[in-house]
Amino acid sequence: TDTTSYGTASWADITGMSLAITPTKASSKILLNVNCSFGGRDLGMAARVQVDIDGAGYNDLLVGDAAGSRTRCTWGLRQQGAGTGHGDYSVMSKGMSYLYTPSYSLTDVITFKVQWNATSSNTIYLNRVYDNTDDANYVRTCSMMTAMEID
Repeated sequence: TDTTSYGTASWADITGMSLAITPTKASSKILLNVNCSFGGRDLGMAARVQVDIDGAGYNDLLVGDAAGSRTRCTWGLRQQGAGTGHGDYSVMSKGMSYLYTPSYSLTDVITFKVQWNATSSNTIYLNRVYDNTDDANYVRTCSMMTAMEID
């Protein structure tokens, strides 16, 4: 439910958007549900989900294929009404549900996280709109992650 922001054209973790699970069975799958509420202004912004198994290093979990200079991500973020200012007053709710089949040892901790990238160096916001006017017409939202072991 907290708000945070980021305005650099490189990948960074979103504070509070990480989750760890330790499977109790050797052949389990993990059902990951993520929903993020982003605000921003026009142009390029992106977000991706990554996974780490027991400290081996993070890898992209579900991103698009490489294609030239295009940013590989889980969600491309561009406000509706880009160039008109309408995007300044709305949030984009981006979600995914993914059944992950990891290769792990029984005591391994599996950690998921969400990162963002302000590809055009415009500021991205989590759980709020770009325009932060103190008025009932300007919203605050929430984001969530859940992971469930599936036997």
